Amino acid sequence: METESILQRAAILFNQGRYQDAAEEAKKALSFQPDHPEALNILAQCHLQAEEPEEAEKVIDTALQIDPTDTTALYLKAAILFQRNKHTKAIKFIDSALSYYPMSADCYGLKAAIFHDLAKFEDALAAANKGLEFDASHLQCLNQRAQALNKLGDAEASQETLKDALSEDPENAFTHTNIGFALLENGQHQEAMKYFREALRLDPNSEMARGGMLHAIKASNLFYRWWLKYVFWLSKMSPKMRIFVIFGGFLMYKFIGSIKASLGVFEPLATLFIWTYLVIAISTWIIQPVSNLFLRFHPFGKFVLSEEEKKYSRYTLVTACLSLVGVALMLSMGTESVESIQWWNMGLYCTCYGVIFMIVSSAVGSVASKKGKRNVKLAGFLFIGWACMVLFLGIFLPVLALKMFNYSAWGFLGFQFYANSQH
Repeated sequence: METESILQRAAILFNQGRYQDAAEEAKKALSFQPDHPEALNILAQCHLQAEEPEEAEKVIDTALQIDPTDTTALYLKAAILFQRNKHTKAIKFIDSALSYYPMSADCYGLKAAIFHDLAKFEDALAAANKGLEFDASHLQCLNQRAQALNKLGDAEASQETLKDALSEDPENAFTHTNIGFALLENGQHQEAMKYFREALRLDPNSEMARGGMLHAIKASNLFYRWWLKYVFWLSKMSPKMRIFVIFGGFLMYKFIGSIKASLGVFEPLATLFIWTYLVIAISTWIIQPVSNLFLRFHPFGKFVLSEEEKKYSRYTLVTACLSLVGVALMLSMGTESVESIQWWNMGLYCTCYGVIFMIVSSAVGSVASKKGKRNVKLAGFLFIGWACMVLFLGIFLPVLALKMFNYSAWGFLGFQFYANSQH
């Protein structure tokens, strides 16, 4: 009886968003009954909400060892794997849960979310529709259905579904956030801002709504709106296709650069492509950190930035100053002598590495999981160490420094792919 009263308190605390307190109550219940399935499930959910998927998985694995047919534990295992970007395994566990309880709208809602993350929008729509057959008012299924319809190009049906979701629960922060992103994707950033603001009023801790609000504020800038269109365009592709497009563009840039001199009358077109690619690539890499820096001076935006984003915006300011020093050095130095060429090269190194350091710090800040952030931070420090060595050798061994600098592009590309793999 005491265990049940403790679990009731844990459930109340969890619903209030007090996950740390709820976890303590669940642990207290487990001290009386170590194999209590509800206590294990609540503790796993607390770790999941606290973005501690590794700890959550340990707890839920214990629950599944006790009862491999526990549909709640199977659902939570799938949710944990989804948070860890292990989509294939997540689908297997959600299917296993559905084999024991085939009428679970919760399971179909999660399955739709997993398919959406994989850019399998038709499968996501099918899963959401299946869940709505068992619970026509299920909010996650309604929201996932709306997201899938929007990605498939049926904006009108998507808006109707979102209206249904909003009528079911007008105080649901996730639905308001979802409407905001749908409007943002369709270029209506001012309208989107209203829904993100309402979502944050309902749930001030919603990271999804906060991120949407940041995008909506930044979208007042024309260039940022074009960048968002590019992001939404990529989001409609499968993860493998995104890598193919990004890496394919880089290979095309390298190939055209290697044959440019032999193209004759078409050489100006090749040069135009190369510079266009460089401007677009660098812009897409630095737009987030630079826009966050400018948002520090926005009357409302500065309150939406998280403490971590403010910290990384300070790094952006430092790295931008390094690039400006490099540009100044290049402009002040000629190429008449060996010594002036050496210092012109130093200006080039500072300019390039200033931009690269900005991108590296932004990549570290954008990784959500603690383990992924630690891994990307280590990779970033290794790359920064390489860059510092080039700058040091640029003073004493300029020829060796130039050779090492030429390899930096491949090192940076490797860092980018590794950082993306940790998201």
